[in-house]
Amino acid sequence: PAGLTPAKLTILTSRLATLNTVLAKGAADFGFSSPQPDFAGHQLCTSQPYVQWLDDPAPFHPTALGQLAIALTDQAVLRR
Repeated sequence: PAGLTPAKLTILTSRLATLNTVLAKGAADFGFSSPQPDFAGHQLCTSQPYVQWLDDPAPFHPTALGQLAIALTDQAVLRR
């Protein structure tokens, strides 16, 4: 969709991983954590993705199930 080739998706995924690494380091530098929910099996192009596609209202943002996965991860971290 919208010219998103497998190569471009790979680049976007790589840049997202880099961004998440930088955010996690920044959080850790100041005594905070940056919990990462497990989206394995729920990436784009799966039968039940946790992120919205390009033609959805908020492309690349979490779906309702993705938001739930994030909330459950945050909850587990906050209980520690």
